Amino acid sequence: DEKSLKSAQNTINTYRSNVDFILQRLKDIGIKDYKRKDFVDLYRSISESGYEAKAYKGTINMVMAYAIRLNLITSNPAQGIGIERTEKKKDATMFSQRERIEILKELGDSVYCYMVYIVLKTGLRIGELQGLHWKNIDIEKRELNICQQMLATGEITDRLKTENSYRIVTLDTETVELFWDFAKSPYNNGGLLFPNRNYRSRLNTKLWKYAATAHDLRHNHGTDLLKIATVADAAARMGHTVEEYIKTYVHPTNAEQK
Repeated sequence: DEKSLKSAQNTINTYRSNVDFILQRLKDIGIKDYKRKDFVDLYRSISESGYEAKAYKGTINMVMAYAIRLNLITSNPAQGIGIERTEKKKDATMFSQRERIEILKELGDSVYCYMVYIVLKTGLRIGELQGLHWKNIDIEKRELNICQQMLATGEITDRLKTENSYRIVTLDTETVELFWDFAKSPYNNGGLLFPNRNYRSRLNTKLWKYAATAHDLRHNHGTDLLKIATVADAAARMGHTVEEYIKTYVHPTNAEQK
């Protein structure tokens, strides 16, 4: 509840899911009585079940740190337990211009074609895209006002991921024309552009054949910006701090190195 005062709803949902997962596997003896071995056994059990133990370590350490602040315990028995990630985190799938055009052609005249095009051209997070309402689009100024998002549950909230997520995203001529096309299409209902919460999972299903996700499209845009913008401007457009943007999108490539 205290975390929910300053964290995005998606983050809170993740914490709650993690806590439920942990409590199903951790013996109930009270927070004062947990020993280091209890957490070693927990992490081993999680890993042997085929889950990523490291994904739950942060939640456990957060809860223990909070218990210390409340003077319920004096130290964190789970502190410093080393866990190897079972699999390296998948790198974002990057597409050439030709590949992007092929994907759009294959999606054809569908709502998913519009979704892919907009993310490739703006770098919106999928929740921000689904939270996009016509009242947040100024065609004359060629701007999107990113001020709300759709959660995975379908709920619309004005609480975004970070403070930097609230931003104005400018549009190029091609994207403005796409919004005009969308306005005349049968998919336009005059409110949210992509109101069906199932669009998110269905889009990811369609992108699966390309070994990609909707979030990978955002990565493509974030990397494209390196060629035309300063890091500060690129970070602002993506809704990141400069440090977050550098960490996420600025990577050496073999072609550039050569």
